[in-house]
Order: sequence, then structure tokens, then C-alpha cells
Amino acid sequence: MAALATLLVAAPTVAGAVAGKSDDSAAPPPAKEKKICRPIVGTGTILARSYCLTRAEWAEMNERNRRDHELVEQRKSSGVQKPTPFNAY
Repeated sequence: MAALATLLVAAPTVAGAVAGKSDDSAAPPPAKEKKICRPIVGTGTILARSYCLTRAEWAEMNERNRRDHELVEQRKSSGVQKPTPFNAY
């Protein structure tokens, strides 16, 4: 019986909190970024696969590829070879 009394007392405050949240939901949702799709051909295939990313994601992907390319060029020019199962000592 005490639990029922507590529930009846708490119900109006919960309803007021839910009603207060409805005013905040009137704000428009943030606009979704437009996806840009590009065909990319992977190694070992002639078929292109389409990848769709946002402008920021493409910029991040391009930066990562540029850093990887620079790292490969540095290793190639310095003669440092990353160990693989085929050239391990």
C-alpha cells in the first residue's frame, strides 16, 4: 500500500518532467551531411566498389593515405624494410 502511495505522489512530477522536455524537442534536428560516393578499384580486381562518405570523412581518408604513402617512401629511400614472414631473420 505504501508503494502505491509513493507511485501516486511521484506520477505528477514525472509527468511534469516529460512535459518540460517537449519544449526542447521543438528545436530542429541538425542537418545531415551529404554523402559523396566514389568508385574505388581494389587490388586484385577490375570491378569498382562504390564507397559513400561525407566530405570530412573523405578528407580524413585522403590525409591517412597521404601519410601512409610518405611513410612507404621514407622506408624505401632509407633502406629500412619492415619485417614480414618472408624476410624475417
